[in-house]
Amino acid sequence: MVNGIKLVAITFILFTTFMSTVNAHSVLEEANPAEGETMEGPLSTIELSFNTKLENGSTIYLVNDESEEIEAASINLEDNVLTGVFDDLKSGNYTVMWRIIGTDGHLIENDYSFTINNADEDRSELEGDDQVMQSDASDSTDEIDNQDLSQGETEKETLPEQKTSAEEKDEDTVTSSIPITTIAIVILVGLLSSLLFILKKKK
Repeated sequence: MVNGIKLVAITFILFTTFMSTVNAHSVLEEANPAEGETMEGPLSTIELSFNTKLENGSTIYLVNDESEEIEAASINLEDNVLTGVFDDLKSGNYTVMWRIIGTDGHLIENDYSFTINNADEDRSELEGDDQVMQSDASDSTDEIDNQDLSQGETEKETLPEQKTSAEEKDEDTVTSSIPITTIAIVILVGLLSSLLFILKKKK
């Protein structure tokens, strides 16, 4: 009977010690944003609440869709609440990586994910893309207009040159035809003179 009582007492003590050890470990009780939550709009602060007071050295950071680590701009530690302040986070999926030191001195780390769906941000990006496309189209139109204008000026410059060449050709033709006309007249006068001389001689 005595041995049975001792066994029960030892079992109770061991159970109490185990429960105390379990309760001493820090456990995440609440997170904002919560695990799996989709946030509508911009987000810059992540707050984690634990069941025990946290010690210095506790930290938090994010990992985005591209597996890039995003460090917090600042980390605040107050009693059992760990707060990470980040620059405005864009739309996408994020994983919260947290690492804390509880009152028992044990290092505990874990993670969870959430999503940001900022409709205003997406709309702004679309409007920005449209403006870029319109700007590119305007630049292309201006470039085509400039090319047409340059081509027109080139054609205008070429026409006088062509006209000048034609005029020079005509002048050369007129100049070359003058000696031939003169020679023909001289020959004709000579023939007439010879004819008149022969007729006078016959008389």
